[in-house]
Amino acid sequence: FRTPKQLDKPEQLDEFAQACHDLDISRARFDIHRKGYNWMHGEYGMTLYNHVLPVNDKTCLNGSGYQVGAWTAGSLHGSGANVLFGDGGVHRIKQTIERNVWRSLGSRNGGEAISTDLY
Repeated sequence: FRTPKQLDKPEQLDEFAQACHDLDISRARFDIHRKGYNWMHGEYGMTLYNHVLPVNDKTCLNGSGYQVGAWTAGSLHGSGANVLFGDGGVHRIKQTIERNVWRSLGSRNGGEAISTDLY
């Protein structure tokens, strides 16, 4: 989906995330992109995944650049998704995870501690 206006400045991240989350998908503009296609190349344009919005939320373009969109982790397995962590562990993350906790899990060197009730 596309958000109604481009919000691509760092200080507009929360505004963009909310605009994406609140989109009425029956009326939103959308583009066709093969998310995950050719993922073995390992570059962002092929893998399209970040922590802007929680698990199973909407995926949105923010203007024309793929690198400034919200590319959510998703699953058809109900209320969460399996996520591979940097240490090689795989954990199921609930789609009800709080947005800032999810963002912290997607960053490095933040020093945040998490609880196993999240997965």
